[in-house]
Amino acid sequence: MIVKKITDSLKIHRKDELADLFAEIGAKSSISCVGVTCLDLLNSSHLKNKYGITESRYLLIYIFHDLEKEQIRYIGCPLLFGQTMQSYSQIWSSLFYQEKEVYKNFGITFYVDERIQHEILEKDNSHFLEKDFVKGDVLRDSSIENDLYDYLNVNLHEYGVESSDVSFEFLTNGKNIQKMKVSQDSPFIGLEKRFEKINISDYPKYISHFNIYTPFSYQLLWFEVQSYLKGTTYTQYLEAKKMLFLEISRLYEHIQSLKESFLLIDEKSANELCESIQNDFYMLFCQIDSGRPYPIITNDFESRLPEGWLRKCIELLQKYGPLLEKLKSSIVSLDRIVKKTMISNKTIHPLKAGLSGLGLRSFGVSYDIRKNQPFYLYDQLELKVPLGISGSSYDRLLIRLEEVLEVSSNIVRLVEGFPVFSADSAHFSVPHFEEEEILFATTENAHGDISFIMHSLPSQHMMSRFHVINPSLRFLYSFENFYSHTNVDLIAMDWVTLGLNISEVVK
Repeated sequence: MIVKKITDSLKIHRKDELADLFAEIGAKSSISCVGVTCLDLLNSSHLKNKYGITESRYLLIYIFHDLEKEQIRYIGCPLLFGQTMQSYSQIWSSLFYQEKEVYKNFGITFYVDERIQHEILEKDNSHFLEKDFVKGDVLRDSSIENDLYDYLNVNLHEYGVESSDVSFEFLTNGKNIQKMKVSQDSPFIGLEKRFEKINISDYPKYISHFNIYTPFSYQLLWFEVQSYLKGTTYTQYLEAKKMLFLEISRLYEHIQSLKESFLLIDEKSANELCESIQNDFYMLFCQIDSGRPYPIITNDFESRLPEGWLRKCIELLQKYGPLLEKLKSSIVSLDRIVKKTMISNKTIHPLKAGLSGLGLRSFGVSYDIRKNQPFYLYDQLELKVPLGISGSSYDRLLIRLEEVLEVSSNIVRLVEGFPVFSADSAHFSVPHFEEEEILFATTENAHGDISFIMHSLPSQHMMSRFHVINPSLRFLYSFENFYSHTNVDLIAMDWVTLGLNISEVVK
């Protein structure tokens, strides 16, 4: 996990400087655009003075990750009230929905290829995340129904996938897709707005809502941020405990995706095995915290693990390990799975499309944050990084099975050498800062990178901005615009094996 203050490393560029700069960055095949966020500087004279942008109302922040150099680059662009911006989604399609998110929440218009563009547009009302927002309707995407084409709506619940309340809406001409849109039935609850209103000590209660089916990696990343804010360092016992929880959460997330994948290909016994594994490890986490519908595993973190907890963990792995090995052997022989995919290296550029983590590795890109930028005790483990060839659903299934077995091995090695508990488990130093700062935090879960961009007000124990960038939102536009044929089986299989989830999109 990476948590750092980026206030001083943020490079400010004028709007008219970005076209050439981004063209240069976009020409490099090893660089992905993590995303863009917006800060409303209405009440932030400190940042305005620091960057010499006293007349500006907003600050757009673009984040780029160079996998080859293992560097993260931060570029800021100040904008006046009502000032428009050029869209760069034609270079990185991963930006498309993030730019739309900025427009919805701050009213900043992004131009793509319009012949007539305005530098300044009148704004009739405030937007949802602006500091002077009072009340009003939140902008929502409308349906894509159109009289010229047939309309089709398919919900994944019809396929038995309970963890993703998502529908695929199609405009079709026969079996050919004219347009596809991913929609959802869940209410918009404005999580990021809520986070601006509450004390950071209350964040653990809500952080899991960003993805309620794979919440634990979000909890652990926020715990790292909180430790950074407090200037806390931990003994080896707690470092090992954090690492153990992260590995179990990765196993849990992989199993969730595998369970749904096996459901879609009618592998009933494999689906039931995965459901049994997931339930057992969920109950294991419930021994840490009994909260429902999901335990907060970082509660009371400095305490000793429950008696017998590590032993129970090993017993579960010993119980399921041979069954998973057998399952992997049987899946390799299922040639029909190879045909259940459309996304592949022949049809998509994975970095520009917004893939990360396992999605990238399925295309043969060898990058795993635990190995490339080790944290906790990962530098003491010899990690294997299984890679795919074509980026297909079949690749992703095999990689997930390999990673489940690898994670199981990591957990066993970690438990065997687990440090002795010490009552003096946490050390507090002077906090890293007392002024308002911009922070960036990122980690990788079983589906890709999750990142927090924060505008922190530590003296008030509040965040002026808390923005989450997740794998689902980054890849959504590429996913919607990829398919040309209404084979919903293939579309559903790609959605599930990629680990996409609509709750990450809605937030």
